Amino acid sequence: FADERRVARPADGEDVRAAVLRELYRHVAHAARRAGDQHARSRADASAIVDLYADECHVEDPVGGALVQGKEAIRGFYAATSPHLQVEISGPICVAGSQCAVPLLAELTMKDQKRYIDVIDEFAFDDAGRITSMRAFWNPAELRSKR
Repeated sequence: FADERRVARPADGEDVRAAVLRELYRHVAHAARRAGDQHARSRADASAIVDLYADECHVEDPVGGALVQGKEAIRGFYAATSPHLQVEISGPICVAGSQCAVPLLAELTMKDQKRYIDVIDEFAFDDAGRITSMRAFWNPAELRSKR
C-alpha cells in the first residue's frame, strides 16, 4: 500500500484485501459505538472509511439502488449510515483476484428498534489495494427482529 498508516497490516497468511475490509468494518463498528455525538463523530469515522477507497470509486447499496459515486458522496453515505449500523463478519472473506466477497450480519437501529439482515458485500480493488467498488446484496423484505 502507498499509505500503510491508513490500513491494517494483514495477519499471517491473510490476503491484503481482507485486511483492508477488516479495517473498513472496524471503522463502521466504531462509528456505531460513538453515535451519541452523532454528527461530528460520524463525519470523522466516515473520513477514515473513505481513506480506504481509491479516488475513482463507487458504492451501490443495495445492488439495484442508486449508485453513490466519488469519495465525497461516499463520505456522506457512510456518515449517514454508520451510526445506525453495526456489522459482524459472519463467515470467511472470499478473495478472488482483485475482488472480495464478505458475508455479514447487519444490525440496524431504526427508531429505537433493532432489526437484523444478512448481507453480502462485494468489493473490487485497484493495484494499490484501495477499494474501487462496493456492492451490497440485501433485500429490505428480509429484515427481521431476531439475530
